[in-house]
Amino acid sequence: MKILVVTQFYWPENFRINDLVEGLDARGHEVTVLTGLPNYPQGRLFDGFTYLSCGSSMNGKVRVIRVPIIPRFSSNKIQLAINYISFVISATIYSFFLFTKKSKPVYNYNALATNTIMNYVIFKTGDDFQKILNKVFREDAKIKNSVFFHKTIRSREKMPGEGQFGRYSFYADRYDYLRIAKAVMDHWNNDTCVGKYLKTVYERRINKNKKNYDGDRSGQFDVAMYTKKYGGQFHFDIIGLSKRKILGMSGFGGQNIVIDFEKKRIIVVNSRDRHYNWKKIVLKKLKQK
Repeated sequence: MKILVVTQFYWPENFRINDLVEGLDARGHEVTVLTGLPNYPQGRLFDGFTYLSCGSSMNGKVRVIRVPIIPRFSSNKIQLAINYISFVISATIYSFFLFTKKSKPVYNYNALATNTIMNYVIFKTGDDFQKILNKVFREDAKIKNSVFFHKTIRSREKMPGEGQFGRYSFYADRYDYLRIAKAVMDHWNNDTCVGKYLKTVYERRINKNKKNYDGDRSGQFDVAMYTKKYGGQFHFDIIGLSKRKILGMSGFGGQNIVIDFEKKRIIVVNSRDRHYNWKKIVLKKLKQK
């Protein structure tokens, strides 16, 4: 039997509810506990827990879902009331989603996820961010010239504070683009850690559900407009070649990098404008044996 236990207090807090959950689990029931972040009786979060600890985890065979709450901090009545109310609100909101079915993935091309991850890495690595770039591009891809990511400078009037925002826009010369593409292909074919990540992205790619593949408004094509699926900023399943493991990247002005892992073939298109015959330059080459 599936059983949901809703309780503000649960392990590692010491309450009788722990014994009840343990007993239900011992009897073979599938138990889920909806609870808050542990903070009783100290009034602060237990060691090893942060507000990022919210979400699903396992305590043995018991699934534990923790929702955010405001710790009690003290025995002040007002603070205690805030603590209790915060759990009721969080648990109520989460319960609306607990029994809903997972929706199907929806294709939505945007750079939000990429920019968020990039800036998180910049924040976590601090002064070591440049070392990571050197390791990725100089040591692994073996670039010969300078490559760099674009940065958006903060406006002190609108966004006070020091620093800059990282942006996904990337710059390299045509030869280094080719070197980077070869590093990607080698990782895939040699099944390295990076290669396994790329294969996971490929396996989880989603359908773009496009109604047609007639190009952009001007009738121009590139790898982004002539592929059925997408994952991790990469385009997959080229029309007519969907059974082949081919990865495509599309950039400003019609720039393309297309990597055919099975044929060990790389096509790099350097352009300033999309008005070129993509099917002749790229697609025709990919179809050649």
